[in-house]
Amino acid sequence: MTATLIVLFAVVLVFGILEGLWAHRARPDSAHLRADLLFVGCDFLGHVLASVLRLGLPVGVAWLARGHYEGPMASLPVWAQVGLGSLVLEFGIWAMHWAWHRFDALYPFHETHHAIEHVYFLSGLRQHPVQFLGDQMVFALLLTLCGLSPEAVGFVALVQLVAACFTHSNLNVKMPGPLKYLIASPRFHVLHHDRSGAHAYKNLGGALSCFDYLFGTAVDPDDVPEPVALGDGAEDPREVLASLVAPFRRAPQESLPQPQESLPQESAQESALENAQPERETVAA
Repeated sequence: MTATLIVLFAVVLVFGILEGLWAHRARPDSAHLRADLLFVGCDFLGHVLASVLRLGLPVGVAWLARGHYEGPMASLPVWAQVGLGSLVLEFGIWAMHWAWHRFDALYPFHETHHAIEHVYFLSGLRQHPVQFLGDQMVFALLLTLCGLSPEAVGFVALVQLVAACFTHSNLNVKMPGPLKYLIASPRFHVLHHDRSGAHAYKNLGGALSCFDYLFGTAVDPDDVPEPVALGDGAEDPREVLASLVAPFRRAPQESLPQPQESLPQESAQESALENAQPERETVAA
């Protein structure tokens, strides 16, 4: 827990300075920032619960397996567990992100993340508690079945915390050369938040972009225009309580976006501009 607090403080300090000096887009207003900080607090409380459950997973798996199963990575040193485990986790992140978008029963919870009108380093930590705990348990179970020790699982989680802040940061950073096919960058991931919806099912990876390229869900930021507006416009990102309650009140089909083909440059810009000022009165509070 102490390590998480230290890493979180360092991330806020470093990315806060970097975005203060080299922000690529408009920065969030104070109300948007306050709401995002409250979600960070929710994530931290969720992390406390998830940490307790994560510690219990190896014990539970060992009890169920009765000593007959310990996972293929159990005999590896911690550094190898962290390396291979991170790769397994990245696939899990891509698959879960795809599922949160694809299934109408799940997307209302993920929509809390997509309500953001400003994508910056704290945006990666803005999640509905249902999604946060769901993801954490799936990921922890996946890594435990692979045989990772609780220490290795905790370290991989810290790496992902830093990665989420980096890929959502308000920095004009792209990976040079062939690295773009392996590592996700802020320019790569921000396309996923384009209000036009052209890339709603694209660029789903966490720290890595390789699974997007492998499964055909990648959009190269060099091939399409930058988003004109961000967020899905379905709810006000500054209303924390409404964002927490909305998934339980809204019918799934009301919020689930439909996949679209990538739009030509002119039509993508026109579509985003038309939706830049959504009518919030049509959204259930």
